Amino acid sequence: MLEQSGDSNAQRDNLGNEVPTAKTGDSAAPEVDSVQQLQQELKRIRNEFDGQRAKMKELYLAKEAECKRFAKEAAGARKELEEAKSQLMVMEYNKEKDMEEQNKRAQEEIGTLQQLVQETVDESTLCQHEIRKLLDENDKLRQERQELKEELAQQDSPSLAPVLNQAKKIIRKLGAADSSSHDNLEDSMRKAQEDAEVLRSLVVPLEEEIKTLKEKLRRAYEDM
Repeated sequence: MLEQSGDSNAQRDNLGNEVPTAKTGDSAAPEVDSVQQLQQELKRIRNEFDGQRAKMKELYLAKEAECKRFAKEAAGARKELEEAKSQLMVMEYNKEKDMEEQNKRAQEEIGTLQQLVQETVDESTLCQHEIRKLLDENDKLRQERQELKEELAQQDSPSLAPVLNQAKKIIRKLGAADSSSHDNLEDSMRKAQEDAEVLRSLVVPLEEEIKTLKEKLRRAYEDM
């Protein structure tokens, strides 16, 4: 087929270059002129065809280059699109991971806050119990203080009366002993010593009791 195509191209190139065979007679002149005109027309057509073929080839090459450029640009665009998709997927993954981390931290913070609130409530309840306990103890101390005041008031006056009465009785006994046994000095001195010891045995415990009550009262005031 290539050989036939080459022959046809050769025939086409030789078209218009052939010289017709001269004929004898007067009728050959018009026919020669007609053939020459035809050859010139064919040559013009061939030249136009060659020019158009060159233009078509040039246009084809230009279109081919343009198609290659478009294909290259399309390949670049596809590559950029794939990269953009990959980056988008990475961004979505990182976003989801960040959201999970934030949710996890938020849940941990909520749990910590709830624990702190519970501890605060427990501590507040404990403090309320302690406050009630301290108030009860304060009331108890106030009552004890009042009782101590009343007891001290009683100890300052009436409690000394039995001691004084006992002292008066002892004095009366001493006076009676002196009158009855005026002549016996040794017996009087002995009885006086015994009476003094009895009086001392009554006064000393009373002084100790008063001292103890005053100490309790002082501590009660300090605790307040």
